[in-house]
Amino acid sequence: MAAEKARKFPLICQAIRLLDKADMDTKARSESKRIAAAAERKRIGNCDEVPAVTIEELEENHIIEHQETPGSDTLEYWQDVFDVLDSYETSSDGQDSESKEHITNESKSEASDDL
Repeated sequence: MAAEKARKFPLICQAIRLLDKADMDTKARSESKRIAAAAERKRIGNCDEVPAVTIEELEENHIIEHQETPGSDTLEYWQDVFDVLDSYETSSDGQDSESKEHITNESKSEASDDL
């Protein structure tokens, strides 16, 4: 019912406006009118075109502009983080750091044997 009412409402407003226009004297009639139907709107430019810049591009450009440039100590910081993480023993796979070193040494020796 709401969709049907929404379709009929502009038509009724337009019909009333046309009846009022016919009844009014030309002197008493005002030139301003409300837009009742979308078809009566004037188009400015081509409304079907996609804008040259999308909202996503604007957001990305804004993020890039306000992004801090990494300093000279950034590499040192991340190297320290990785060193600390490497020093921890992982308990999730059940192996300690010594067995991992043994595995890496074996894989290196196998790689050198293949050459």
